[in-house]
Amino acid sequence: MSEDEMHGRVVSLYWRLKLIFRIGCGRGREFFNAVAVVGLVLAVTIICSAPAQAARQKPNILYIMTDQQPISCVAAYGNRIIKTPHLDKLAEAGCTFHSSYIAAFPCSPSRATQLSGRYAHNHGVVENDVLFDQKIPCLGDVCKAAGYDTGYFGKWHLGGYMYRCREASRPKNVDGKWFWQRVQNTENYEFEAVPGGLGEDGSQHGFETWIGGWKHYRAYLQKVGFGETIEKRPRTGCHIDAPSGPDRKHIYSLFPEEHHVASFLAQNAEQFIRERGEKSRPWCAVLSFYGPHHPVAPPRPWDMMYTLDQITLPANHYDTLKGKPVSQRNESSCYVLPRWNEGQFKDYIRRYWGYCSYIDKQIGRVLTALRETDQWNDTIILFTSDHGDMVGAHGMIFKLGYCGYEELYRVPTILYVPGMTKPGSRSDALVSNVDFLPTLLEASGIPVPDGIDGKSMLPLVRGQTTHHREIIFADCFNRALICRDKRYKFVLNWNKRDLDELYDLEADPGELKNLAYVSRHTELAAGMRRQVLDWLRETKHPYVTIISREAAKQPHEYKENSE
Repeated sequence: MSEDEMHGRVVSLYWRLKLIFRIGCGRGREFFNAVAVVGLVLAVTIICSAPAQAARQKPNILYIMTDQQPISCVAAYGNRIIKTPHLDKLAEAGCTFHSSYIAAFPCSPSRATQLSGRYAHNHGVVENDVLFDQKIPCLGDVCKAAGYDTGYFGKWHLGGYMYRCREASRPKNVDGKWFWQRVQNTENYEFEAVPGGLGEDGSQHGFETWIGGWKHYRAYLQKVGFGETIEKRPRTGCHIDAPSGPDRKHIYSLFPEEHHVASFLAQNAEQFIRERGEKSRPWCAVLSFYGPHHPVAPPRPWDMMYTLDQITLPANHYDTLKGKPVSQRNESSCYVLPRWNEGQFKDYIRRYWGYCSYIDKQIGRVLTALRETDQWNDTIILFTSDHGDMVGAHGMIFKLGYCGYEELYRVPTILYVPGMTKPGSRSDALVSNVDFLPTLLEASGIPVPDGIDGKSMLPLVRGQTTHHREIIFADCFNRALICRDKRYKFVLNWNKRDLDELYDLEADPGELKNLAYVSRHTELAAGMRRQVLDWLRETKHPYVTIISREAAKQPHEYKENSE
């Protein structure tokens, strides 16, 4: 018998015995003596008999993802004001990762990375609105093939036709649905707009039950009496949940909290879980919220949950961006420090916190469904976000496609594996969201597909090690490449060559001083630049030669600094 087969049978035995012991709680010593005998016979039967794959019981998988939530917006990560009680309870039950980074930015690249376990240049979704190749197996495909019921609830962002609510974004050469299709090019990624794509509306990549935020949500709003609102606001759906105004003002959703898209998605995920409470077949469900992504318009009263007096601007708020890439200063929709006052920033932050607290309430109803249907101890739970938000750091809001700051790339990650995670445990090891898929599959006893770039984090969860990666890497919109070790972060701004960045995260956790061109740090910057290029070669990036050529060029505004 192979090691994989033995592992699968042990996993199966674990979950069957867990069920038996739960049924017998409170029935006395005689019951447990009988169970011990039955368990021994069952163990011998499972290990020695012919494989019975179809009958094997595996744990459920619940994958919860928010959109654009930094670690500063989860209380378990040290924010003593924000209220996220349900995520805090999950952290108390599981393992909280404090150095967890996305491997690709923004939304679509990050989502394809974590669901496929591959770096962006190996799954092809290097920008938003690129169709995720159906031939590349992801969590839904693998779990469905393993006999799981599968469901997806919420933001997908991998089916093309992403911006159907923004018709002004439609390329002039297409009508109706469209997505970006890769064009063969020897110099760099190139895409052209072509008709097609399922958008958020149809089952994809092995997820059988499917509830999206456009067609399904809009049909729901019609049903509960908001048809007139949709007619007046045709962009309603997905992220655009009827905001009362622009983000520079105090805004909120015009929908009541019980009909907000976050509540709608949580209701459907909860129903999926409750309907499967009595079934023996395992399930895998992804609950993917559209918030707290902008527009930051939580439903009332969550927009006023926190007062302005409770808000303190980030320590790195006042940043002139001197000595940093000029593209950061030019991104006026994000770098608003020259135009916003402190009150506007504080209001943005309090609305953001309120939105996160509201979503936490929706997460709570789903976790409660697990407990009430007696599935908590049979379900692996992963909570994370696809990337963060600047929430006032460096004088910015939203997200920026020209930087590698911690606020965007370091994300909350909480993992609960029944019978394995030590309650309330913490890991400071460097991990990447490319590692999520192999972690979940190994914990479930499901074979990992070929072609995976990630590696399982379970040795950290088991307490077998405190180390995972020496250095982590990320692709930023096919514009920049980021690497970070335990102390330093380097950003190679190779596309439209701009200043590189180097930050000492130990001495300068706010990333205010760019050291890339400070004479005593230039050798370190050059070494980390080589590490980025070596990583590209090792992981077979198709344009490593071109990136190497661009990286060798003198960047814009270059000036050696002897400080």
